[in-house]
Amino acid sequence: MRHAVLALSLLVCALAGSPAAGGESGSGKADRVDLAYTIYFGGLHVVDLSVDLDLAATTYDVKTQVRTVGLLHWLTEWQLDATTEGAIIEGTRLLPARHRVRTEFRGRPRTVAIDFSGGDVADIRIVPLPRDEDRREEVPRAAMRGALDPTSALLAVTRRLAAGEGCTARIPVFDGRRRFDIVAVEHGPEELPATDYSLFSGSALRCDFTIEPIAGYDVRNADAEERRRQLSHGRAWFAAAEPGLPPVPVRIEIGGDPVSALVHLRDLQRPGGAGAIRRADVDSD
Repeated sequence: MRHAVLALSLLVCALAGSPAAGGESGSGKADRVDLAYTIYFGGLHVVDLSVDLDLAATTYDVKTQVRTVGLLHWLTEWQLDATTEGAIIEGTRLLPARHRVRTEFRGRPRTVAIDFSGGDVADIRIVPLPRDEDRREEVPRAAMRGALDPTSALLAVTRRLAAGEGCTARIPVFDGRRRFDIVAVEHGPEELPATDYSLFSGSALRCDFTIEPIAGYDVRNADAEERRRQLSHGRAWFAAAEPGLPPVPVRIEIGGDPVSALVHLRDLQRPGGAGAIRRADVDSD
């Protein structure tokens, strides 16, 4: 489950990177939005995730924290801290500068540090090395060309949404250990009912996505058929939680390994502004 939670957490962090309302001002001053999500596996609340976004006309800075809660925390205490910084070119093109992820599972730390130059991976530092820890195949340098880190890749999708260009796209991604493509397809608006789990109800734009593995996966499962079985898929709904705010993921569903996961937007704040916009009634444990 740890790998599924990690992938899901990075996905939420990335999907949450929508352009902030008013961030295109000539002053270049960052507009900050804080988002809080709850993640459920098999109906159980197992993870809390917070995302801190600083977005300006030409730069972005995204920080995320993930913590297990409840039974999962007692069984497999796990946490993640990630930061991503980069530049925004012509409104929708993203040029990442640095991507850092630190996870700790049962007291064992793992780190990924990626530096970019001119839109390509320039330097990678991974501890422990994938081949030593997970028996993963190495990602060839050629496969990294043009790939974005997960946060920058999906931030690019959300900027397309805000610009009215839709979410349909294929984006190459490199997270330090794995190289994969995110394939997104727009399915149009849908109505989300009110629940105690989420602060949002109403019309939201649905985007389905598939994560297609390219390189960096377990060498014991390297044949094509096994890779097809490893495909991850899901759907995300985007909407402005309140008038005047940017579109953010208000609900995400991911199917598969080992059970389906549900992600709900629980809280949204704009520090320095009016404070909490609204908060779902569900207990955050």
